[in-house]
Amino acid sequence: MNKSYIKGIHIAIEIAALVISLASVAVAVVYALTSDGPVPMNYDFKGNVTSYGSAWTALIMPVVALAMVITDGVILHMVPPTSWSTGFRVKAAKANAVYAEIGLMLALLSLEFALFALSFTIFLTLSKADLFGSAAIVLAVIMTVTIIITLIRASRKNKY
Repeated sequence: MNKSYIKGIHIAIEIAALVISLASVAVAVVYALTSDGPVPMNYDFKGNVTSYGSAWTALIMPVVALAMVITDGVILHMVPPTSWSTGFRVKAAKANAVYAEIGLMLALLSLEFALFALSFTIFLTLSKADLFGSAAIVLAVIMTVTIIITLIRASRKNKY
């Protein structure tokens, strides 16, 4: 199968996710280089500090986001889509349309997580810990909606 299921929108979203992930890493590095001593690292849901640590631990979320963006890109561009788990049998005549939707889901999830990592890093640098819990809930809802909508669209494209 050729890669005609990869559309321009996939590539644009992947590039945006990569740029945002790299920006998140850059913000975390600047934060780590400019912080003195232990910094608040863990918070409860209300934003209260529960532990302190090295400012370099601020790199964890951005690096995980960057790894996710790269991994999703590898899956989209290098792993045959017939290996992807769609939850249903893809009809050969509908494969391009179905795999385009699944690829869109991968790209969107990468972008959403990259945006979360950047917001997490910015909240950390601005000492806005009370926003972490809300941001995590928003991310979970958005990612769940993305998965549901794209799987429904892919399933419909497989039928009609």
